[in-house]
Amino acid sequence: MTSSTGPRLPYKPQSSGAAGSLAHIYDNVDRGCIRIVHIKGFDEAGVLQCQLRSHGLADEYYATISYVWNPETSIWYSRPSQRGKPISINSQVVSVRDKIAEILCLMHHLGKHAIWIDGLSINQDDPVDKANQVSQMGDVYRHAKEVMTILSSPTSDTDFLFDRQNWDPDIVAAKHDRMHKAMLEVLGNDYWRRTWVLQEVVLAQELVLCCGKHTFSLEEFFSLVKSVQSHETWRQMGRHIWTLLKTDMSNKSIGHNKPDGGAFDEDEMAIFTDEGRRNYKGIPFLDVMHKAMRFNRCADPKDVLYARRGMAVDGAILIPVVEYSEQQSVEDVYREFAIRSITMPSPNSLRILTFTSWYTDGKLPSWVPDWRVLSEVWQAIAVDGDEKGSSEDDENNDLLKLQWTDAMPSVSRDGNELMVQGRILQTITPHHAALFAKDSDKLIKMVTKPFRYQFPEMMMTLFPNAPKPIAGDLLCALKGCPAFVYLHRDEGSHAWRIVGKLQKFQHIAVQNCLTELTKYKPGANAAKNWSFRDLDAVGRLTEQSFTIV
Repeated sequence: MTSSTGPRLPYKPQSSGAAGSLAHIYDNVDRGCIRIVHIKGFDEAGVLQCQLRSHGLADEYYATISYVWNPETSIWYSRPSQRGKPISINSQVVSVRDKIAEILCLMHHLGKHAIWIDGLSINQDDPVDKANQVSQMGDVYRHAKEVMTILSSPTSDTDFLFDRQNWDPDIVAAKHDRMHKAMLEVLGNDYWRRTWVLQEVVLAQELVLCCGKHTFSLEEFFSLVKSVQSHETWRQMGRHIWTLLKTDMSNKSIGHNKPDGGAFDEDEMAIFTDEGRRNYKGIPFLDVMHKAMRFNRCADPKDVLYARRGMAVDGAILIPVVEYSEQQSVEDVYREFAIRSITMPSPNSLRILTFTSWYTDGKLPSWVPDWRVLSEVWQAIAVDGDEKGSSEDDENNDLLKLQWTDAMPSVSRDGNELMVQGRILQTITPHHAALFAKDSDKLIKMVTKPFRYQFPEMMMTLFPNAPKPIAGDLLCALKGCPAFVYLHRDEGSHAWRIVGKLQKFQHIAVQNCLTELTKYKPGANAAKNWSFRDLDAVGRLTEQSFTIV
């Protein structure tokens, strides 16, 4: 039952005793088991009393907590404390982060006495325990009775927005400017860019949002947002655009104590509906990655992939083992994921190439995506394909209709060289190169504007030499790749590097470089509405092997 006296927040226990380390409260748990926090109440000094017990995934009624770790934000109206807070777990007083203590207090107030929360249910200092528990995270959320979503940084404006008395259409119209401002503040919350949130929202049996002293369902939130958006004025639209311009696209998990998460486009809003969430279930890993690009903030860059493992139908195949030890670097995880994607028998086995970014630090081969970087997918889509670019549309892509020998892509033992079959469609001329130079400079200025707002020095370092096709480079079709690929000879080597990783350059390929081989619908985006003039003629071009680094 919910407490009638309100939550004890901010949490200020009177205990003066020393608090111990969390390390002493953990026992080993078997595979298929998780640790549940049982919240018992408070003692005379106001110290929260809890027990931590191991349970089978389906043995216990529990709620999971979905929240942002960021210590710079608070779940209540007070300023966040950087000091740990004492709570009692299994009769031992231990120190936990302020945000975790406050979440436990809020859950006690809401009558949620058995919860799973990663900051306590996983031994974060033990990479083995962390890997074991993260590998079954999808099941944790599937079996949970409900998911409690905790939005940080509530204000008087968000209170006004979420007060059900103000949801009357007449009040929405009369107080629309205040509600619109609060709506953008909530949608820009750091939570909506967090890497793990998508899995937690999609797999939830039931989801409850909490913002300060208000609770509501995801469907209620969606209806409220649509209601406020329907009254948007030109002035408020300008505010909306400004919200987009100051969006911080970085994937760092801290440093977001203001609503810098941007806004949602129409497709992204789908996660707020039952039907939209169903569209994320039972689909291939790369389809999940394509849909989930906005959810990129995490403390460990490995989690960009690990957070999708429990959702994707092929998740356990592409990531059979979750590994957090220092012996397995981020680059190792990304490379192994790419290798498994490429070597799986599939007509579009090289689709992962279209996720590689045009800006990288050079630690990864050009054929391995750096998932730390938010990037567009530069897949080409044939005439009757749609713009979503999912694997379901590959049957319409002429690049995937080409006939090839039985040779399959392979990777060198050191994981750096990719050997593939391909056909040269065109050699880039000086005229073509001038088009790429002009467009890439314009794109760099446009795409990096939100980045430059936050990280001007970093952008000056990253982008001056963004790799674009130059005269002498090859424009190729590769077996199993749904996009045209530009290859540049690696200096002093027999191998090639992939350059020109932009969908705009797919457009230039169709419209300017391959006019004798391709056609496209007039007035349409050439990169998304094209086909070969004579598929058989392209298939008769010489097939050869390429080594890509």
